[in-house]
Amino acid sequence: PDHKFALLLANLGLLHACQGRVEEALECHLEALAMERELGEGASTFVTTLLKDIAQCYMEVGNRKMEIEYRLEQLEMLKEMHGRHTDYDALRSLSLAYYGIDETEKALEFGLEALAMLRACGVAG
Repeated sequence: PDHKFALLLANLGLLHACQGRVEEALECHLEALAMERELGEGASTFVTTLLKDIAQCYMEVGNRKMEIEYRLEQLEMLKEMHGRHTDYDALRSLSLAYYGIDETEKALEFGLEALAMLRACGVAG
């Protein structure tokens, strides 16, 4: 495996997604992630983006459980990379994913965490 090949697969996944071919996009993203893991890549912006793209594909095919699994992994990696200042979008997306499976307490938990993060950054009043 090679990082350039994984990057190409990720790009092909995005192109498939743009064409509405979510299953093909998911296959490309999963293969790219497997390559990055085989290469021993730890936390990186590329891997967190792959995790987000995989979660998005699962959301689009209606598999909220798998979407949540990959979004949680993305969030943990973001925390590893950036400490407690994680990505607002990751928190918001998790909130919506949990809402989508009627786990409103978890949805509220991640939504409130996103709000607190924005307030700590001076973005929300």
